[in-house]
Parts: sequence; C-alpha cells; structure tokens
Amino acid sequence: MFLRYFGHFGTFASLIGLVFTIKPEGKLTTPGIVVLMCLCFLSLVLAIYEEIKLYKSKKGKVYSSKESVRNYMYKWISQEGVTFIFSRDLSWVSDEEMKNLFRNKARSRELKLCVSESIPFVSELAELGAEIHTYKQLDYTLKTRFTFVRVGRLDSKVAIGRDVNGNHYIEEFKATDEPVFSIASDLMEVLSRSNRLFKGEDKGESKTGNSEIKRAVSSRMGQYSSH
Repeated sequence: MFLRYFGHFGTFASLIGLVFTIKPEGKLTTPGIVVLMCLCFLSLVLAIYEEIKLYKSKKGKVYSSKESVRNYMYKWISQEGVTFIFSRDLSWVSDEEMKNLFRNKARSRELKLCVSESIPFVSELAELGAEIHTYKQLDYTLKTRFTFVRVGRLDSKVAIGRDVNGNHYIEEFKATDEPVFSIASDLMEVLSRSNRLFKGEDKGESKTGNSEIKRAVSSRMGQYSSH
C-alpha cells in the first residue's frame, strides 16, 4: 500500500513540474497556475483517500508470527455465543489461557469442534460439554481452517485461515457475504451431519447452525414484506 502512496506522490510531483513549465516567463505565479496547483493537490488527496478506503474494505489480513495468530484467535473465539472450529489437531491451542477459554466455552455448551481425530485435550473438552466431530474417516485433511462465531444467529461470522507464502492469511465473512459464508456454512452442516450418521446418532438432532440462520433470515424477510 505504501508503495502506491509513493507512486501517487511521484505523479503529483510530475504534475507540479509540468504546471511550472507552462507558467509565463518572469512570473512566479498567476491565478491560472494557482488553480492548476490546487487541482493537482486535490487529485493527490482524493487518490490517497481512495487507497485508504480500498485498504480498509479488504477482509483479509496477513499474520506473520504464531503469536499474532494466537492473539487473533483468542479475541475471535472470546466472542459471545456458540463457536464452531474446524482444525486438524488444535496444535495451536498450547498455552493455559487459551485452553481455559476453550474449557469455559465447553462448560457453557458454546463450543463445537471438527478435528481430524480426537486428542486428549479434545476428549477433555468433550467431557466438559463440547460437541466433537471428527473427519479422519474421510482420509482427507482440510487445507483451510474455519472458525465460526455466534453460530445460529443473524450476526454469525466466519474467519477462514490459509497459508500464503509462508504466512497465515485470515479473512472474515459475515452471514450476508455471499457466496463465501454460505459455502463455509454448508461445509459445516455437511460435515456435522455426516459425522452424526457415521456415529449412528439421531438424525433429528438439532442442526449445527446453517438452517437456523436461513430460517431466521426468512422470518426477517417475511416481516419486512408484510409491512
């Protein structure tokens, strides 16, 4: 982004240089020159403003260290409501503060996990009340990591993490961000249901979250249309 800023300043300097080449000989400034300089400066301000607006509109951010990823995840998971995490083995949950956050979520029945296979810490969370799904039987490892927060609510969001050039890249999507949120939500539902079927659990068990969101949205739209 900063390289683009330098590019805009370079363009601004070039325009100012051009303006001074056309000024009348013997005169430092004229009203016309002042107007042109003001237009050049205004163009620079508008260009930088658009760059800042574009930068802030991007959903993704690169985290170059394990500590920065850990801090982001702690803040993300700390949000109220049900959290559903897709991970390989939860190896990034290593310190006691993070583990206690998971334990508290599990005790509150606000934690759902989908992992490759259960490990001792996952088993502990299951005993505390977490809902656990495994996908080892699929013989496939997810290349991206999903973490849903506020599952089943209209303000539900998902953070999707993946490796980009050796760094961890995380993007956030809201329930209104189509089609990414819907695809991730469908994946959450499919893996959850298939896991229940694999374990022989009741088909009528409450849905993971995708259906609740759709019903809530439909209900809200119905209220709008009735007005």
